[in-house]
Amino acid sequence: MAMMITPAIEEDNMSQIFIRPSRIGLIVRDPVSMTPLSNDGEWKPLDGKRGNYWRRRVLDGSVTQTKPQADQPKVEKPIVEKPKEETQQPVPELPKRQNKKDERRK
Repeated sequence: MAMMITPAIEEDNMSQIFIRPSRIGLIVRDPVSMTPLSNDGEWKPLDGKRGNYWRRRVLDGSVTQTKPQADQPKVEKPIVEKPKEETQQPVPELPKRQNKKDERRK
């Protein structure tokens, strides 16, 4: 039996779906931010690779498509980007440690 996934079309022409974990206590993580999906539900994209991920979660029963509550915003949480390598401090080299065996050989 195939499940029907019905997207909610937003003003900016991006397909999104409102989903929540199918069971209380089930942790379903966002594939990019690795944050757990809220038990109250969240809007998630249906476009691109992340959309494929959320479609698979609906089909395998991990999440359930629901209607949002009236006070639920239609904006997904922003993705936190990792700092660029330029901002990271270089790690200083430690002095080489001499072995006691090396000292005995000399």
